[in-house]
Amino acid sequence: AIPIADLAPTPSVAEQPVTARVSVEEWPRYRLRYGVQLIDERAPVGESDSRGQVGAVADLTRQNLFGRAINVGGAVRYDVVQKAARGFFVFPSFFGRAVRSNLFASRLRETFGSEGAKAISNRNGLTLEQQITPRPGLTLSYSYSFERDHTFDQDLDPDDPLAFDLTVDVARFNTNLRVERRDDLFNPTRGWFHSSTFEWGVKSLGSDLRFAKYVGQQNYFRPLWRGIVLASSARVGLGAGFEQELIPSERFFAGGGTTVRGYRQDGLGPTSFFGAATGGEALIILNQEVRFPVWRMLGAVGFVDVGNVFRSVGDVSLENLQVGTGLGLRAETPVGLLRADYGLPVSDDDMTTGQWFFSIGQAF
Repeated sequence: AIPIADLAPTPSVAEQPVTARVSVEEWPRYRLRYGVQLIDERAPVGESDSRGQVGAVADLTRQNLFGRAINVGGAVRYDVVQKAARGFFVFPSFFGRAVRSNLFASRLRETFGSEGAKAISNRNGLTLEQQITPRPGLTLSYSYSFERDHTFDQDLDPDDPLAFDLTVDVARFNTNLRVERRDDLFNPTRGWFHSSTFEWGVKSLGSDLRFAKYVGQQNYFRPLWRGIVLASSARVGLGAGFEQELIPSERFFAGGGTTVRGYRQDGLGPTSFFGAATGGEALIILNQEVRFPVWRMLGAVGFVDVGNVFRSVGDVSLENLQVGTGLGLRAETPVGLLRADYGLPVSDDDMTTGQWFFSIGQAF
């Protein structure tokens, strides 16, 4: 900025007129990011069926395509449980309106279930989404997605009467409301967050199944005294299939490092004849943490988790909620907040030992 000599400030004018010279540089056309992720929600460290906690991720983005602020690119993720690839187009406006439009194409291969009863799910999908931000902190989105789900036994035996091999087309209309009032997205100390998602699948959309699902989450963070933070979270999931049960990929699961610590991953709720988690049509999760500083970059957490999965909405009962409690350590590092939690089951008399969970970022 260069002051304008002919327009020097006067006693009655506090501002100094200047000539401003601004240099604008375009974002780099290509952006490549890669790294590793620590996955605790799949299998806690120390579990006999250790399915791997470290995964690789990468994404490549071509920015400002055709000089129109359009982004196009792809992303991949690989670990022992999930192998995923996704391509995307992102349009910042829609016919001149401030509506963000997204187009995603994805392929996901996932292994789930316990040892001896594992299944594989291959999903190919396409999603069209638009997001509106009426004001800062408030986001409304709606989308249509089509997904072909091929789920089958990992060790498929044609002579096994219980073996299954199922291909289903799942199409849904999705709406989501997000309200963001946290002071920090990754390690909040005050504020609150809300998300409500409703999904509706009908045959007229191209779906083989008819179903409806709702997932709601409310988080609240309150500073107490000298860095101590009271963190609370509540999650509710409700689903129903019409004329059939929800398929496994649409059911709710609980137990593990981000739901009820002290129980193995997906260890709560209904199980099959072989003891494998089958998921349910209803979910309740309540989390309460007290986060406090310890020394410099180190912090600690005391937590109580309550929750369960129910076979149907009609089976929901607060008397059947399972409880886990424990302590955790937090370390602020250049790569992010590192988390280590040890949870003990309170409600399960058959479990006498707890579970360790390691991850990056807070549990919620």
